[in-house]
Amino acid sequence: MILLEQVGFTYADGAVGLQDVSFAVPAGELVVVAGANGSGKTTLLKHLNGLLLPQQGRVAVDGVCTRDDPHGVRQRVGMVFQHADAQIVGETVADDVAFGPENLLLSRPEIDARVADALDAVGLTHKKHHRPHLLSGGEKRRLTIAGILAMRPPVVVFDEPFSSLDFFGVQQVLRQILALKKTGHTLLVSTHDLDKIIAHVDRILLLHEGRLVRAGNPDDILPIVEQYGVRKPDVSRLGMTVRSWLN
Repeated sequence: MILLEQVGFTYADGAVGLQDVSFAVPAGELVVVAGANGSGKTTLLKHLNGLLLPQQGRVAVDGVCTRDDPHGVRQRVGMVFQHADAQIVGETVADDVAFGPENLLLSRPEIDARVADALDAVGLTHKKHHRPHLLSGGEKRRLTIAGILAMRPPVVVFDEPFSSLDFFGVQQVLRQILALKKTGHTLLVSTHDLDKIIAHVDRILLLHEGRLVRAGNPDDILPIVEQYGVRKPDVSRLGMTVRSWLN
C-alpha cells in the first residue's frame, strides 16, 4: 500500500511541486499519473522512494514513512527515470544490473543470480557483456528496468517510460510493464500521452499545477483530461493499436 497524506513540496526557487496531495494505491494496481509538462508528475514519483521528502504531510509505503526511513522505502520502491543514460553506471550491461544488489551487500552468488534473472526478464542476456552506450534507446530503458528488478522491490515507478522511443522501443517497454503487472508488482507510470498504456490501467491520477485534481478509473477521468493539457486517447482505435504493439 502506498499512502500520501496532504503532501506539499516547494523547490528552492519558489516553484511549487506539490500542493496538498492525498491518495492511496493498493498493492498490485497499475496506476497512471497523468498531467501536462510541469504538472508535478516527476516530483510526485520522486517522493515515493524518498528521493524527495515532503515538506508538508506524509508519504508511506507498506507503513514505512519516507521521512523516517528513506533507505527502507528505497528497498521497497524502484524508480525508472525518464532519461536512461542518467541511471546507467556500469561499464557493461551485467555490471550495471549488479550495481544495486552490490550496494545491498549481498553475496556474490546471490548478486550473480539476480543479474541473470533480471537480464532474462528483460531479454538482454545475450548483451550482458556489451557496453551500455552501444544499446538502442529501448534497450537502455530495458536495462534500467533490469537494474530495478535485480533489487526486487514490490513497487516500481516509471517516469515517462515511452518518451524518445521509436515504435519498437515502445513495444519492448510496454511488454516489461505488463509483465511486472502480471507478477503482482504495484506500478505507477507518469505520462502526458495515454495512448500507449491506457488499455491496461486500473486508475488514473490527474495532476495540474501540483494538485491532484481527480483520481478514478479511466472511464471517469478520460472525459476531462484535455482540460488539463493531456491528449485524450482515441478509444475507437485503442484496441487495434494496443494489439499491434504487442503482436
